[in-house]
Amino acid sequence: AAAAAAGLHNLRFFDPLPKPRLAGLLAGSQVGLQCLAPVPGFAEWTAPNKLMDYLAAGLPVVANLGGRAARLLAGDGIGPCGIATPPGDPLALAAALARLASRPAERRAMAAAARAQAEQRWDRRLLAAQFCAVAEAAA
Repeated sequence: AAAAAAGLHNLRFFDPLPKPRLAGLLAGSQVGLQCLAPVPGFAEWTAPNKLMDYLAAGLPVVANLGGRAARLLAGDGIGPCGIATPPGDPLALAAALARLASRPAERRAMAAAARAQAEQRWDRRLLAAQFCAVAEAAA
């Protein structure tokens, strides 16, 4: 209702989707948008599921997050896969979206880096093997 009252008729809200349907929705997207409230604990202690969904889908991400999520988007050796804007700065968020909308080559490069990061760092098989190794070492 607030979006309609503000005249945002091109904005759609979806009910929660199961992962297979979400993957289909993301396949038709060009950018993933990750917005969280500016809670200091989010900066280092969260890795939002949607962020991982966007990376797995090979989407460049625009996020209003600092800390760990911002470093993930910077790429850490794989290449940048998104743009992190300062929390609470809607103008920077809008500028980042406009930048990716107007630079398809940059968007494609970030998309490839996003998928590479998902495969090389966040694949559940890799994470399960790392978990097992830690658990076996502790035993």
